[in-house]
Amino acid sequence: MKYTMHVFAHAKRGAPLEDLGMLSVSPKPERAELVHFEYRGQPATGIVTLIDPHNWERRPDLIPTIHVQMAPQKET
Repeated sequence: MKYTMHVFAHAKRGAPLEDLGMLSVSPKPERAELVHFEYRGQPATGIVTLIDPHNWERRPDLIPTIHVQMAPQKET
């Protein structure tokens, strides 16, 4: 299942936070777990470091924000 979230990501350790906008992510975002999404047109994986609000599932009227630390990307 895909979930629509507002995603912010750190592309590399120490890099500034990048606003990726509204994206579909899967699986369901859980803090400290992996999610999959698209980054610059390519599939990407990251670890969820923050979900705001934490009780987003109980609030169907809003779109949550997540922060992810991206896994290293393969060079092409």
